[in-house]
Amino acid sequence: MATAILPNTPIEMMSLTFCLLMGYIMYLGIEVLARTSEISTHYLFGFFYCWQSFYLPVAA
Repeated sequence: MATAILPNTPIEMMSLTFCLLMGYIMYLGIEVLARTSEISTHYLFGFFYCWQSFYLPVAA
């Protein structure tokens, strides 16, 4: 994933980012995971909607 999205970023930085996120969630509890996913789900769906609308093949 890191090589396709962020080609110049070392894989260690991506791993560290995910480890810090998981540590934050484990420290503060499952409520943090629920709030984070509630906020980021809208952005994720919006991204996929835009991606589908721009990259669908055009019928000839």
